[in-house]
Amino acid sequence: MVRRFGICKIIGLAVVLSAVLAAKTGLAQPLCSRTCYYVSSSSGNDSNSGTSTSSPWQTIGKVQMNLANLHPGDGVFFKRGDTWTGSGLTPTSLNGSASAPITFGAYGTGTAPIIDGGGTGGANACFLANGGPGYFSYITIDGWECRNTLLYGIYFHDYGTQDRRECRGLW
Repeated sequence: MVRRFGICKIIGLAVVLSAVLAAKTGLAQPLCSRTCYYVSSSSGNDSNSGTSTSSPWQTIGKVQMNLANLHPGDGVFFKRGDTWTGSGLTPTSLNGSASAPITFGAYGTGTAPIIDGGGTGGANACFLANGGPGYFSYITIDGWECRNTLLYGIYFHDYGTQDRRECRGLW
C-alpha cells in the first residue's frame, strides 16, 4: 500500500529540523511584534501575567489554556536552561500573518529549553497541531529541545484538504 504524506507533514519536518538546528547552534532568540509571553519552570508562577521575564508563567498547562488568545505577532518564549515534563502543546487553531507570525521560542541564556514528553504514558508530542476544528498559518517554532515523546516531536496534520490553506507560512 502506498502512503501519501501531506505537504504539512513535510513542512512540519522542516519546522522540526529548524528547531533542532537552532537549539544546537544557539541562534538568536525570535522576536514578537505584539504581546510576548514568557514561561519558566524554575521561577514562574501561573498567577503571573506572563508578559515579562520577571513575571513568567510556570507551566505548559497555562500556555495551553491561553493558546486560543494568541494573535498575529504574539510570541511564547520558554526560559533557556529550564525543563517541562509530561505534557506538550496541542493547539486546535493558530493563525499568524505573513508580516506577523505567531512565534514559539526561547529567551535568556544557556542551553535550549527542554520539553520532555515523559516517555511511557506521557505526551504524544511537544507541539501537536492536529487540525480541526481550526487552521494553522504563519507559525514559527525555534530553539527548543524536544524529547521523550510517544509519537512525534513537532507535528502538523492537514487532514488531506486540497488547498492546504491551514498550513501556510510555517517556519
